[in-house]
Amino acid sequence: MENLQLNYKIRQQLTYWRMFTELSSSSQYNDVNKTNEDLSCQVLNEIFEWNLINLNTIKPNFPAIDLGDDKKGIGISVTATDDSKYIKEKIKINIKHKIYQTYPTHFFLITTSKKKYTAEFDTKGFYTFDKSKNILDIQDLFDEIEKQSYNKEKQKKILSILENNVYKLKGNFIEDITPHDIAKVLEEFSSQNPDLIKNISVSIQSIHRTDFPQKNRINNLSEGYIKLIQQESLPFFEQVAKFLEKFENRNFKKIYYNITTDLQKTILVKRADFEEFDQIFETIGNICKEQVPQLLAERRTLQILLHFMYFQCDIGENKP
Repeated sequence: MENLQLNYKIRQQLTYWRMFTELSSSSQYNDVNKTNEDLSCQVLNEIFEWNLINLNTIKPNFPAIDLGDDKKGIGISVTATDDSKYIKEKIKINIKHKIYQTYPTHFFLITTSKKKYTAEFDTKGFYTFDKSKNILDIQDLFDEIEKQSYNKEKQKKILSILENNVYKLKGNFIEDITPHDIAKVLEEFSSQNPDLIKNISVSIQSIHRTDFPQKNRINNLSEGYIKLIQQESLPFFEQVAKFLEKFENRNFKKIYYNITTDLQKTILVKRADFEEFDQIFETIGNICKEQVPQLLAERRTLQILLHFMYFQCDIGENKP
């Protein structure tokens, strides 16, 4: 049981790492690079028992690679960039500066998610490079960690490294949600459903969702908040679903999915900051009302919409 809990916590931290890097890359924040390099160095050393050092601390902008173990001849390029053009460029720089002479084994650690590469990576015969083995991502790290789940002390050490470093990557991304978009959806929804509170529907069987009790356990939603959703929001979910499915509301449906995509990324990054999911609902609601004062008058419908997103599994963690 303890090993399962360790694995879950490690996967959670790795997910935060990946999601934060994705958010930072899409927002063109580059200040995560140093933290990513140091974190990658520690995690890779613990997983594979290497002795990597951050080469950029010795020589800024070290050619081709960021981390190196000269005794084992291993060099690592740490990047959030997943395209083959970037990999080819780094290989070219490796050859130009003869980095392979000291570090003949060249790995790439992509701190987001790698692609299924069809391109050929030509090293001109100077060193061996196998794209199926030499390109790693966050999922590969977890797979390797899971293989070593029998080693409880190693698992604890890896978790400690992640917990002590991943939080450094976190910015205030939860403030970057789009309350104005939420306001657009709510304004149109309310105009189409003026008697929302009067016309309660209990026919929600057609709404596709993951098992609700299981989702609540995964997300650590309190019993009190579950009752709040069931009693105050659940009866109105059918109206929300019908609103989103109307052809004439297709643009609002696009806005809805943009909102849930942004929220989901934000929630995954910031999840560790909140003991219970209740606090996430409260934080999102408060930010929306602060940034768009007219949402104060729509706070009841705002609550229903956020609960609907959760119930539909558009936000929050779900069963794999």
